[in-house]
Amino acid sequence: MQPLLIELAKRGHNLTVVTPFDEKNMPDTWETVLIGKHWNMGGALRPGIFNQSPYSSILRMIFLLYDVGLEMCENVLKEENVQRLIHTEQKTYDLLIMQLFVDECFLAFSHEFNIPIVGMPSGPGFIWTSDSVGNPTPLSYISEGLSAVTDHMTFSERLTNTLMATYQRITRRFYFVPKADAIVRKYFNDPYIPSIADIECNTSLILVNSHISFGYPRPNVPSRVEVGGMHIFPPEKLPKDIQNYLDTCTQGVVYFSMGSNLRSADFPEEKRTIFLNVFSKLKQCVLWKYETDNIPGKPKNVKIDKWLPQTDLLAHKNVQLFITHGGLMSTIEAISRGVPIIGIPIMADQHANVKRSVSAGIGLQLDFQNITEVSLTWAISELLNNHRYKENVLK
Repeated sequence: MQPLLIELAKRGHNLTVVTPFDEKNMPDTWETVLIGKHWNMGGALRPGIFNQSPYSSILRMIFLLYDVGLEMCENVLKEENVQRLIHTEQKTYDLLIMQLFVDECFLAFSHEFNIPIVGMPSGPGFIWTSDSVGNPTPLSYISEGLSAVTDHMTFSERLTNTLMATYQRITRRFYFVPKADAIVRKYFNDPYIPSIADIECNTSLILVNSHISFGYPRPNVPSRVEVGGMHIFPPEKLPKDIQNYLDTCTQGVVYFSMGSNLRSADFPEEKRTIFLNVFSKLKQCVLWKYETDNIPGKPKNVKIDKWLPQTDLLAHKNVQLFITHGGLMSTIEAISRGVPIIGIPIMADQHANVKRSVSAGIGLQLDFQNITEVSLTWAISELLNNHRYKENVLK
């Protein structure tokens, strides 16, 4: 969201930004309301998420996301800075811009200040995201977000897609919304505040992190706008050690990251050993986002780092392959930089994103539970040696 907010501030709009990030060098019209880091769901996911089957994890993940969202709502709304904002009488506001990702309790600010809503889901959005602006979702040919299907479904896939959408709508209405309403009424100190299900009907615009080049054809009302890739800028200078490493790897680089919430350090030992054994046999270098200081048995051609400037390093000419969890932001970044992917989806929309990458011919999918040295070696070799994947991602 930062590029949008900075541009609004540059154009003279006054912003009050509730965030866990202590931003520096922001425009004068930018006021930060700093909160604790209640935004990261990683603690709730680790480490058992890697031991679940993909199908059971999708159903369980919905309730896990609900519970993480409710916990975040409570933690944020009770903070002193946020309470001061809720009960302010010195300021008025004209618009609420908020992320939409099981944090709909913050919609209550729209009612409190009597202002319209612009929602920005970090992914393509759940089905109720489209529902909030009356956008049609024909489930016969549109994946509801968590279903790993294309726009050409078999009868059973259409049935599964419809059941998944219905499951989400029902569980959200009768599980998540009542609990969120209770939290809102507690911290806004208003027992008569409308339900968030009613407040979200005041949503005026949804800015969705998807892009026509990567999605399937679908109807969009004017209030649902695709802005995928808005966070991507021309690559900036890399840290010196990363730049030197990439420059010296003239045989090519395989970049491996499971995103910001999933940790490679939580892999079961047998899976970690598979990756290390396969990487040790490559002539290419491997740059691995790994969350501890070292890995026992790390090969010489593998470099690890706890956090990496992903968008910038993907633009380096020696990066030939991206092994990813299949998050939408990571996928868009890989496409923007023209790097084929191996997708290892674990949860949420990752399965759908990787399925789309495979159908577009820009990558391959491996199921985490079934990864072997043979399958991983084959996938890496296929993407490095078959030029059609690179050609497709450049298109």
